[in-house]
Amino acid sequence: MAFNKTALEILEKLGGKNNLKEVEFCMTRIRVSLIEGGKLDLISLKKINGVYGVLGKSTELQIVVGPGDAQEMAEALITIINQK
Repeated sequence: MAFNKTALEILEKLGGKNNLKEVEFCMTRIRVSLIEGGKLDLISLKKINGVYGVLGKSTELQIVVGPGDAQEMAEALITIINQK
């Protein structure tokens, strides 16, 4: 899986890096906290190749990406977010 490309797609559907409050992960999921739920494009997020499902409410989400991929995807997201 192309983690950086997919992470960029996920970030876009979450409303951009300025809309993320927190990013964490577990074995199969990326957990994100959003500042504004209204910026979320949930339908498009669920259609991204490599995203197997999305759980949660508008500002607290769990994005299912599968075992082994969650850590790498979360790290790619964090790297993108921290870039100036």
